[in-house]
Amino acid sequence: MLVYEYMSNGTLQDHLSGKIKKPLSFTRRLRIALGSSKGILYLHTEADPPIFHRDIKASNILLDSKFVAKVADFGLSRIAPVLDIEGATPAYVSTVVKGTPGYLDPEYFLTYKLTDKSDVYSLGVVFLELLIGMQPISHGKTLFER
Repeated sequence: MLVYEYMSNGTLQDHLSGKIKKPLSFTRRLRIALGSSKGILYLHTEADPPIFHRDIKASNILLDSKFVAKVADFGLSRIAPVLDIEGATPAYVSTVVKGTPGYLDPEYFLTYKLTDKSDVYSLGVVFLELLIGMQPISHGKTLFER
């Protein structure tokens, strides 16, 4: 079981969707982006063993009372590749594709090869949401089709 502290400002999705009426300032959006980036960087480089999140999206970024971002929901996460017998680290993990449509890395979707770049792609989609305030898929259409 994973227990989180109470996050009084809900999720980033709550703010971007209008569920919480007070809009986020641009400065606050930048801080949320930076905090989310630091969380993913920690998972990829500092966690032991490193972790690929696989489901980075606005609803999995929690905001505390000071709007400090925390990455949540590790239900789909995978342990990153570890050193093999010869001391080399594989570049990816072969796995069934999991994640949320609109946030999935197209390369991962096509090759079934999960890398840290897959999380970075998903985080980039969240950054785009922060900038334009639109979900990646709405009414069956992507941002690029609207």
